[in-house]
Amino acid sequence: MEGTGPGGANARAVWSRAEKRPVYVVARGGAHIDPNVGTYRVSQILAALPTGEHFVRPDDFDLAAHWRAYLADFAIRRHQEHATVRMSPLARQRMAHVMEPAIVSAVDASAGPADADGWMRARIPIESIRHAHDELLRLGAEVEVLAPAALRELLGRTAAVLAGRYGNPARDGTAPAQPVPVGS
Repeated sequence: MEGTGPGGANARAVWSRAEKRPVYVVARGGAHIDPNVGTYRVSQILAALPTGEHFVRPDDFDLAAHWRAYLADFAIRRHQEHATVRMSPLARQRMAHVMEPAIVSAVDASAGPADADGWMRARIPIESIRHAHDELLRLGAEVEVLAPAALRELLGRTAAVLAGRYGNPARDGTAPAQPVPVGS
């Protein structure tokens, strides 16, 4: 789905493999397209007001090509850190369904030999400690973070809270559970 929005913004629905649904984006430029074309995720726009300004989209502007180039650049800018993990064979299988392609590719490229239990080590790109924490929880006990220490410690605290919450089958849910302190 593609169209021109108010003020000449070019809108396009693109399929997000990570989110398994269309994500709508808007590209905005001035009277000419240059490297500073703004790209905005529509769901993140909180308010928009018509200004009465108009511009004509240049005939040579290819929104699909712009979006592909933007995503490639975004992936590089976003993953500035790395984590070393141990993964079970099941985690490796499930990754394609629950992790973004950049992480799956990194595991494929960096996976070491499997140990006696079939677990292997890999180096994965991460956006931040908190984001990696949330993403790796999708793999449950099938992944172990070896580094960085801050990520390992945050996952350890989460695991302790979960063990306390689910380790007592008699718990009726009336007592407040301990929150997980948010790290960096």
